[in-house]
Amino acid sequence: MPGFGEKDAKTKTVATQPVVLKAIAKLTYDFAFGRQNDEQLLNKLLDDVTDINFSHENLMWRYYHLTPEEIEQHGFVGLKDYLPDNSTGNRDIGNYDQDTGWMRFGSKHNDIFPIIGDMIRWKLNLPSRHKS
Repeated sequence: MPGFGEKDAKTKTVATQPVVLKAIAKLTYDFAFGRQNDEQLLNKLLDDVTDINFSHENLMWRYYHLTPEEIEQHGFVGLKDYLPDNSTGNRDIGNYDQDTGWMRFGSKHNDIFPIIGDMIRWKLNLPSRHKS
C-alpha cells in the first residue's frame, strides 16, 4: 500500500488508522474462520487489498457526504447495496479536513469499522454481509 510503513505514514494513507486496520482484520477473520469462511474469498481479499486506494483523497471514504449526483459521477452507485440502511443508525464515519487534506475517521470504531469493511467488500467485489 503506498505510504504504509513509511515515515509520516498517517499523512499519506488512511490505512494506518486503527479503525481501517480493524476493518481489514475483521474481513480476514470472516473469510478465514467466520460464517463466511471461504479460502477463495480470503485469498482474493489478501491478494487485492493492496489495489484499493487508501489515500486520504479517495472519495469513497466520504460516501455519506456526497450528493446523489456525486455518487453517480464517481462510480459509487453500487456501494449503497453493500452499506447498512441509513435508517438503522449513525452514519457519521468521519470527516475530511480540507486544510490538511486528511480523512479522519471517528472514534466510535465499533460502529465505523464494519462500514469501512463494507466499502472494501464492494471495491473488491466480495460478497456483501447484508445479503444471505
